[in-house]
Amino acid sequence: MSSMLDEMVKTLANVPENQRREMVKARLMTFIDMGENERAQSIASMVAAVHKLDRDKVVKLTYTRLESLAEDFDENSRNRLIKGHMMALTGLPKEIVRAEFDAIGSTIPQCHEGCRTKDVSSMRKVMEQIPQDRRAGLAQMLPESAKKMLMGG
Repeated sequence: MSSMLDEMVKTLANVPENQRREMVKARLMTFIDMGENERAQSIASMVAAVHKLDRDKVVKLTYTRLESLAEDFDENSRNRLIKGHMMALTGLPKEIVRAEFDAIGSTIPQCHEGCRTKDVSSMRKVMEQIPQDRRAGLAQMLPESAKKMLMGG
């Protein structure tokens, strides 16, 4: 299963932006109707596959995901997807979590202002909802810029 996912992610990283956007949106939509645990597990698998790529492709996919979250989903759906993403990160190896937060932190400034505002607002709300022990674990792995962005401090 993971090699199939790895190939899908590799293909996704190499298609033109408009096609990648539609494919990312479709993938995110599949996560919406999943239960919380299934969503977190599916997202964790996806994040792990993405981080097998080189950094430029990780950033490219992160940009597309952030733009899609802000523009293609309402606030409730965006929050559900971001919560699934954050919960998924709590179960991944520290190297992948750091790389993911690094990708988000370096990509979010590239997004247009409306995208940044919606995504950061949702990320902050979600971080407040994550159980304290998991939130503390994530906070330890956040770069300073991401801590300020996600936790206001």
